Amino acid sequence: MLRVLYRIIWTFIYLLCSFVDFVKSMTVSLHKKYTNYYKTLRLEDELKLITQAVKHMDKTPSHIVFVIGNENISFRDLGNVIVWCIAAGVSFISFYDFEGELKKEEAHFRSIVSEVHKKYSGYIVWGNKYPANGVQNINGTKNGMDFLRKVKVKMFSLTDGKENIVKVTHELCKSVKENILNVSDINQDVIDRMIGVHSGVPDPDLAVLCGSLCCTYGLLPWQIRVTEFVQVHSHHNMSFEDFLCVLYKYNKCEQRFGK
Repeated sequence: MLRVLYRIIWTFIYLLCSFVDFVKSMTVSLHKKYTNYYKTLRLEDELKLITQAVKHMDKTPSHIVFVIGNENISFRDLGNVIVWCIAAGVSFISFYDFEGELKKEEAHFRSIVSEVHKKYSGYIVWGNKYPANGVQNINGTKNGMDFLRKVKVKMFSLTDGKENIVKVTHELCKSVKENILNVSDINQDVIDRMIGVHSGVPDPDLAVLCGSLCCTYGLLPWQIRVTEFVQVHSHHNMSFEDFLCVLYKYNKCEQRFGK
């Protein structure tokens, strides 16, 4: 009898917490909806505010990865994030969804961004082609870029991180077998460099977890050893103030690198 009573109590607590979380989610969503509806700032004004804010930060991320998680993908909102990253001087931005939907819809994503942000589409470099203006890939430092520099955009899924590690392992084994490389020469720097070649981007400085669940969803297991994680409620209806808040949180992080 007592066990049944405990079960009823825990079920009630679970339902109550779920209801509170639902109300909180709806409140935030409605607030953002009406805030965005009445907001009078033009995109150009937002970009200028972001650029000015970044100048007063001690450090900005060179590579940001947005983890979509279990949310439905909003291509327009992700397109806004890309343009904000251009204004912030971010060199690389990646989008990760473990099911790989973004990679499948990359052409559709590109067309939406080009349509909505036609003025800035020339500053976006998609896929494996590096920008011609020599973007920096030094992690965790202020890159000192001027307003509106090119940003490299790439999509990742669950298989990418694992496949890169497998490819690097095969290459190392082959190099040792053919006496090109000694086993003693294999260290963390060598592996980092080889994985970086396969991924096409440097290790992310900042990962933004989108959604109510705090989970990495298998995000690039080797490359996130020193990545800072910040969680946002959702990437849907994300405002430039939310984006700036993420940058401010990263700026305040003290990275000790295990020391």
